[in-house]
Amino acid sequence: MKTAVSLMKSSEDIVASRTSPLGDGFAFRCPGESQTVPRSLHLARLASGFPACQSCDFRVDTGGLPPHVIRQLRIAESTVEELIQPEGIRGRYLNQISRASVASITGHVLNLVDELSTKPGAQMRVLCGMDSRPSSPELSLGLVQAVRQSGCDVLDAGMVSRPQFDFLSKTVHPDLGIYLTGGAHPETVNGLDLFDHNGMPWSDPGLLANLRTRLDRLPARRSRRSGEYRPIGFQDDYERWLQEEFHALRPLRIALGCPDPHWGELAERMLIETPCTSHLTQTDDPIRVRETIRQRHADLGFLIQRDGRTCQIFDETGEPIGMEKWVRLLIQGLNSTESVAVPSERSLNAMLQINGTESECLKTLVSERVPFVADSRGRIWFASNGGHCDALLAIARTLQSISLTSQRVSAWSD
Repeated sequence: MKTAVSLMKSSEDIVASRTSPLGDGFAFRCPGESQTVPRSLHLARLASGFPACQSCDFRVDTGGLPPHVIRQLRIAESTVEELIQPEGIRGRYLNQISRASVASITGHVLNLVDELSTKPGAQMRVLCGMDSRPSSPELSLGLVQAVRQSGCDVLDAGMVSRPQFDFLSKTVHPDLGIYLTGGAHPETVNGLDLFDHNGMPWSDPGLLANLRTRLDRLPARRSRRSGEYRPIGFQDDYERWLQEEFHALRPLRIALGCPDPHWGELAERMLIETPCTSHLTQTDDPIRVRETIRQRHADLGFLIQRDGRTCQIFDETGEPIGMEKWVRLLIQGLNSTESVAVPSERSLNAMLQINGTESECLKTLVSERVPFVADSRGRIWFASNGGHCDALLAIARTLQSISLTSQRVSAWSD
């Protein structure tokens, strides 16, 4: 049989050809399948974005497919490996991440969990959720369908922030957590965050590296029975828990920036019962936050990113405060409210994980027994809340620290 690689042509040449560039009578076989398929099915799968096509040597034969389909194929040709990031799976919607690819990846995830389980084939409860990106509801259909077709029960949290998803996971204790999100990336990017039965995130190196080796083939179906589906709600519980953190605050004027209107509105609700005044701007641009600080004569400002966890802080002049100074500010508050000993320089270094992944930060939180761990991106995990990472929790703790004195925020950061 002729090989596709040795006969590869440019996309432009293939578009112009109505016959296979691989030769008459060429047998097409999709990755992971034992039977050959006719060229018509091969072309139909290419046009529909069939996940296996991204790693198929025969994808060079695009026949008379429209140019826009061929452009998408060219973008996706070398992206299977690139989907796996250190903390999750990320790709451009439709070009790299589609309902079909999410279903295929989910199938591989469930099979991998099954292989590592002490009770393979046992019934699993999978907590599913998604962020507010326009593409998330579409992708969620592929996620939920794949979980149920694998014989696993779906606990559907619906559209929630990542901190809300983590909060719910600690409440229902699922066997596996799958959250549809692009993290702090733009809306055009989406993907999956994965969590084990202890709520620990998958990472690379680690389970995500193992998953990468499987994406070049179709997943086997784990079970012939369908799992059950159950939507779950918890919004009120989460807001009650978070509201308790916004206490003992002095009157402050706060500028808030957030690209997600739902997350920004939640931040404002948390501050309603406090003596603070908030000024919300729907943006992910730090310049807009700095302008709001100056125009409103705010005491400080925060920029919450789309993931609901990454946050940036600004003083009353609109200048950003670095993570090391923010860490020291939070420690001052803990010294006064929780009788935490002044950390040693070694502990301070452990608390600031400049390039650490989420799983590394959580491990440091336990091994070093520090009150919290922060990374250079603006994410903070608090030990007293089970390693919870939440921008609003970080804001509440910061406001508590600032409220201990009448000093300007810039004086704290000097």
